[in-house]
Amino acid sequence: MLLDPAILLAPGSAFLPFAEDARTRSTFASFDELVDARFEASLLTSAPRHLVASELAHHTTQGADGRWEYRYVQAMAVTTYSELAAPPPPLDAVRAPTLLVVGKTTYLPLDDVAAGLRAALGDRFEHVTVPGGHTVLWDALPETAAAVAAFLER
Repeated sequence: MLLDPAILLAPGSAFLPFAEDARTRSTFASFDELVDARFEASLLTSAPRHLVASELAHHTTQGADGRWEYRYVQAMAVTTYSELAAPPPPLDAVRAPTLLVVGKTTYLPLDDVAAGLRAALGDRFEHVTVPGGHTVLWDALPETAAAVAAFLER
């Protein structure tokens, strides 16, 4: 199952701005400001605020100066973006049924990914579009869960 994945994209496709952003440490005056920034950065359109806040509570910390920040290693984030921009592996060896769930307003260019998966997997490939953007578990949790459940039942 691929949930609006940032994989198999053309090398260099829009990841440089994300990697550059990850090089700097962002801090926020309040937890609410951090949540607001996540909504803006992720282009979240319909995610319940309490869901996003609950998730962020597990991945952020308040520093001694009172400011909030994410807990991650900046070098790891930059490296991750370079890996996402790597050439795709050959898909002809994939035999597993595969579900691709894409947000209707995702900022990722996934049409070529879907076409490549369909060509490689044939009838083992299923493509579902759900409301919202890239973060389908936040923007469209019920629809994403229903697509995953239906896929697993088959």
